[in-house]
Amino acid sequence: MKTMSLKIKGLRSQTSIALHLLALTLLSHCSMENGLNGLGSGSKQGGSKPPGNGEAAPEVFDFVKECGIPQEKLDDPNAVMLDASLTSFPIVVEGSTMGVNFRVITQAKVHITAKADQSVQEIQVIPKDSAATGSGIIGTFAPMIVKGQAGTQAKQNSGTMTILSLPKKDWIKLVDGTNPEFKDLLCAATGTKSVTLNKGGSHATITFTPALVLAVSPFAPIERLRKEIGEGKSFTVTANVQAADGDLKSGTYQGKTTVKETSPTFTYLGTTVTADIAYEIVNTFPNGAHAVGIPKKQVIYIDSVNKQIKAIVIEDDKVDPMLKKAMPPIYLLRDP
Repeated sequence: MKTMSLKIKGLRSQTSIALHLLALTLLSHCSMENGLNGLGSGSKQGGSKPPGNGEAAPEVFDFVKECGIPQEKLDDPNAVMLDASLTSFPIVVEGSTMGVNFRVITQAKVHITAKADQSVQEIQVIPKDSAATGSGIIGTFAPMIVKGQAGTQAKQNSGTMTILSLPKKDWIKLVDGTNPEFKDLLCAATGTKSVTLNKGGSHATITFTPALVLAVSPFAPIERLRKEIGEGKSFTVTANVQAADGDLKSGTYQGKTTVKETSPTFTYLGTTVTADIAYEIVNTFPNGAHAVGIPKKQVIYIDSVNKQIKAIVIEDDKVDPMLKKAMPPIYLLRDP
């Protein structure tokens, strides 16, 4: 039975990476407002706010008007930037071990609240269905064991996640041209400073230097996205993982993130999703992106009219020890 327990761990690997990434993606794009918070002050009177200690030059305040962020959110440090719920397509894990074939289906429901410099995500993973067949005594008890394991893994992947974005003064310094990788990236994206996980008894904090770019902003007009990202951008990042327990291991890892535009349409389980624009984000680390709790690849689909992320497709590079391959892509859609 121990081998069966290990096999069901594939469910945990797929679900945890999906939810970790989901938080980074959806909350990181909201930190755009936080990163620019206060930069719009004074614009209601038609002027630019003069630069103070550590603040941006006047032309920056004029420039952020092109970022598409509502004025009231720029001027209110306590404004709720995002209050949204999302639901994943069914997450299916299939396999066999000890002569038992099994299939487990779960679904993730996520509620996100973001304001100022802190964003919180509540995650609930729900077992939807499970089945197992086999011969002999093992086959007799397999359905019950698989169902129990699915429930346990769902609890282990439910919990909360807190994300801090890079302070606005630090982000503005990063994009002012001193660091060529980030130059002029004022509207299209922003940086994640750290992520703290607290779910199912697992605790870990990942800090990124100089910052992790894991999303593009749905607030920015399409022309602004294309102007800033162009044919693609790459960023070097160092991740410091401090893990108390769980799947992640403490350590420091250096990698690269690449962002480029891709097709805004995909089809999955008979459903075709079409967005106005989409960006592919690929993370490359020596030990795999999963070593720092992020996916190998994600594609973000943007509804530019309603200024929302419409869907996310995630690919992980963690190899399941029993399947001998990575789990299939995960598809997530924003609730209506």
